[in-house]
Amino acid sequence: MRLAVAELAACGCRSAALFGHPRALVERGIGYIERFERGAVAEAQRRGLPLQVLPPVELDRACVDAALDDVLSQEEEDGALPGLVLPHPESLVGVLEALADRGLVPGVHLDVVAQCPDAVAARLSPALTNTSQEPEDVSRRAVEAVFRRLAHPEEPPAVELVAPRLTRRASTSARDRG
Repeated sequence: MRLAVAELAACGCRSAALFGHPRALVERGIGYIERFERGAVAEAQRRGLPLQVLPPVELDRACVDAALDDVLSQEEEDGALPGLVLPHPESLVGVLEALADRGLVPGVHLDVVAQCPDAVAARLSPALTNTSQEPEDVSRRAVEAVFRRLAHPEEPPAVELVAPRLTRRASTSARDRG
């Protein structure tokens, strides 16, 4: 997602990694997964930020550890670590535990941005900077669209996009923001 990559760039990250969604979701062909990845890659290219796109990362600890080992092996000579984009809410606790076991604190040692609802991001420790797809707004608009179609079936269907929002919390640093 563009907002997540832009946030990592604003934090001064010199590289980033996008964790893959679990294989079962990828195999279902869910459209937002491809759009999320495509947007992240495009934003990283636009900003000249190297972005490693990881293959599907399962939710079990062994897979999370393997993915983190791969990403953290990209450490710069000066100790700078890649920023992380975590697009799957169910992976967040496991990734945070795996980072803690390595002595790494998001927002201190590396920057982390999650794609998840605000309530999930705020209750984790540390609280995660997140992008939200505004589920309440999307749901409200969907219900309104259904009632509009029922009241006016002759009108052609319309696509209405809801812009995502970024909320900064403890998992990203402000060291390079202007």
